[in-house]
Amino acid sequence: MSVIRNLDTLQINNTLAGAANKAVPVTIVLRSGNSWQNLNSRMISYSNGYLLISQPWADSESFQRKFTPGQKLGITFKLRHYKHTSSVTVKGSELYELNDGSVMPALKLCCPLRMKRIQRRVYVRADVPANHPVKVTFWQGNMSTEPTDCPTFSGLVSNISAGGIQVLTNLDASILPVKNDPIGLKLFFVHDDRPIAINAIIRHIDETTSAKATIGMQFIGLDQTRQGLIDLQAIYGKVGEFGKSQTRPRRRAAGA
Repeated sequence: MSVIRNLDTLQINNTLAGAANKAVPVTIVLRSGNSWQNLNSRMISYSNGYLLISQPWADSESFQRKFTPGQKLGITFKLRHYKHTSSVTVKGSELYELNDGSVMPALKLCCPLRMKRIQRRVYVRADVPANHPVKVTFWQGNMSTEPTDCPTFSGLVSNISAGGIQVLTNLDASILPVKNDPIGLKLFFVHDDRPIAINAIIRHIDETTSAKATIGMQFIGLDQTRQGLIDLQAIYGKVGEFGKSQTRPRRRAAGA
């Protein structure tokens, strides 16, 4: 069975109704030019072909972001053993009345015509085996063009999932991008002709020594484009290979 499948209209309606009933958290994927940003929100209700969510916010922002009718957004959320991703259109903003009579700002979205269901095991992490090194280059900004006027960094991936990577780099953390900075990156797998280009953000940077740092990078927008979904499948395949190599029992030497 494929780890990614398309849902029909009935399945989309049932999924949104179930997610709204549980008030599940939802990530809004906002595209601006060639860059992506994740915003936080939560399901409120679903009825009559419209989805109501709490006003989206970003951890790094103190202001309320404005959305316009007709604006396109990506949404992702988890329900049971699956992650769901879709593109939606903004209907408008409104105030939602809570049980205690108070109101909260909310965003009204049109029901999506298409939705993909991704098995959550796609996002299981695996350590990268020493005999299959994965190299990465990254830079501040986005993946559309590698920069000519700012530094490009490199390192080795120590563990990986379809949601992100952990990178070990031989660079002083003081010269690297900082937490929540958007970056573009390229993954280079052994024996693969084409590197995988991805937008990401820095989730954390931990100095291991004065000249080395471990960096957590979260992929952004990978499940929002056709090519991104192809790359997601490819990464999942690599994660599966790495996981099997770690669990495969070693053969005993002859005569041992």
